[in-house]
Amino acid sequence: MIKKFLQCSTTRERIELLSGTVLKDWSDQDLAYVLEALGLEKKENEAAIDKIARIEKYLADYKHEVEQKASMDCQEMDSIPEKESGSTLYEEKGLGHLMAYAMAQQSR
Repeated sequence: MIKKFLQCSTTRERIELLSGTVLKDWSDQDLAYVLEALGLEKKENEAAIDKIARIEKYLADYKHEVEQKASMDCQEMDSIPEKESGSTLYEEKGLGHLMAYAMAQQSR
């Protein structure tokens, strides 16, 4: 099973492999290697199912963290112009907005 785990190229594939296998497919040695590779500590007398659950949780947390970082491009966020008081980034169209804009400019 360790070979199949290492052949997975993405975290999602590894999670699917873990959740799609039968517990007896994993030896204690395989699970120990995976735990060590992920930097998770070994616990005395831990059942194989608990080891798999910890590995799945670690991978799911890692996947979530990577997705959050990828969805938040800091340079893009920094380049957004600051909102001036009373204005928005969205420019409305139409006569009503034009009148409101003209009146706001007169009061300055």
